[in-house]
Amino acid sequence: MDTRILLERLKVFSNYNILKEHRQILDCIYHLVESTWMQANLELENNQIVQKDGVLVGMFIPSMTRMLQQTIGYLENNVASPSFRLSLSKSEQKTIAKDLGTFRNRLENLYSFAMPDIPLSPRSGRTEDALGIAASIGSALSVVCDSVPILGTLKPIAAGFTEICTAVQTIRSNKQLVAEILRDVREYLRMVIRKVKRSPTAQENEELRRDMKGLFRNLQDIQNTLLKLRRKYGLRSVLFSKRDSDNLEALQRRVQHARNTFEVCFYFNPKKITY
Repeated sequence: MDTRILLERLKVFSNYNILKEHRQILDCIYHLVESTWMQANLELENNQIVQKDGVLVGMFIPSMTRMLQQTIGYLENNVASPSFRLSLSKSEQKTIAKDLGTFRNRLENLYSFAMPDIPLSPRSGRTEDALGIAASIGSALSVVCDSVPILGTLKPIAAGFTEICTAVQTIRSNKQLVAEILRDVREYLRMVIRKVKRSPTAQENEELRRDMKGLFRNLQDIQNTLLKLRRKYGLRSVLFSKRDSDNLEALQRRVQHARNTFEVCFYFNPKKITY
């Protein structure tokens, strides 16, 4: 269904006599989708209007529209009836707030990857921590693996990011270090996507296939490091130890080296990059 029509339907729900908490979440969802949709339309009208790194926002609109449609379906089943709204218990109200918050968080994950140059509105009340970055990467991987064939090789890693998010939630120390590692990974992934989208022979380019293998290895390295720690000891206790801090720092160096190497080749080898 058309994104604009869905946004108008969402606005109708926001005007209902609903709890303030529910309305605030719906307003945030509306802002996330509308901002992304408007940016995507600007890209269609003017090919000079793109994100600084060249990743097209329009790539993420179908997924965000599907999430918006799911949100509206949920509202129709749980909020549409006036009599039902009046009879909601406090427990049911909390459940609806939690479910709507989940829809919002999923959209925020995509938004933060699709539009890094336009930060989330302060009214979202969400700060970018390790879990938020991991969820953003996982959501973005799911989108690009389906929409860009050559990136399909990353699908196993995309599925594994659910486990990574679960592991990150147990972290009690080294949170900032893990966030920095994941932030580097996100920027690395965006550069790879830019290169793929800007290359006219993306699907046949052997160089790009090598890039995919390199990115896959680094994503797998992160996944294996975090999940190995969790399986062996449980991140809750392990991340307090000096040894595991050293392991994370070593992982960070490997990721930064891979990202920096790719970045140098990407920006300083114009013969192989199409702008």
